[in-house]
Amino acid sequence: MKKFIIAMVFTAILTGCATYITTTNNLQSALEKGKPEVGKTQIKATDKNGKEVILGTSLQSGIRITKNDNTRQTFYFVTASLQDSMIIGSKSAIFNIPIKPIKVADIKKIELDGR
Repeated sequence: MKKFIIAMVFTAILTGCATYITTTNNLQSALEKGKPEVGKTQIKATDKNGKEVILGTSLQSGIRITKNDNTRQTFYFVTASLQDSMIIGSKSAIFNIPIKPIKVADIKKIELDGR
């Protein structure tokens, strides 16, 4: 049992995910092409060291948007879409649990989960 727990902790450490920052323009560019597709949609972002990277999407890719009033909205990137300068999405990749639409003008910070 002890070996199993050690193996699980080691696996969790190795499979951790990084958080990336992107701009409103990059997010709009990715969403203007339509709903993100797994393995096809890419978005420009920067890592914690300021290095620019291009991220692909998976079903687990998350996005966290901080608005100007410092409230946050987290949802799955593959459910995101852009409609009339509003970003909409779902808190679940399987079930439709919609988020409250976010005005693009109200966005302060966009963080991407790099899984």
